[in-house]
Amino acid sequence: MTTSTLLRVTAVVALLQFFGHAALFVRAKPTHGDAEVTVVAAMKAHRFNFGGSMRSYWEMYFGYGLEAAFICLVEAILFWQLAIIAGTTPAMVRPSRCSWWRTWRMRSL
Repeated sequence: MTTSTLLRVTAVVALLQFFGHAALFVRAKPTHGDAEVTVVAAMKAHRFNFGGSMRSYWEMYFGYGLEAAFICLVEAILFWQLAIIAGTTPAMVRPSRCSWWRTWRMRSL
């Protein structure tokens, strides 16, 4: 399997992660009983000053979830572009491929 093909497969997987995270995160509802509903309600009710505006813990949680989904989309785009570069000059892709691998490895620890 060539580097270009491997990067395209990785891009497709990252795109599937984006769609999965975005769809499931936006549609999620509390399903584990009253305790979970209470926690979500408390997260929505508690407000604090963050960066000059009033925010809740729920807004932070929801924003982080959307950011995680968006990062998957950005990764998919970057991997696809790297696959194009790898098709013409594979030596240029090696340093960035190693950087991505190190980043994933550090995230998994």
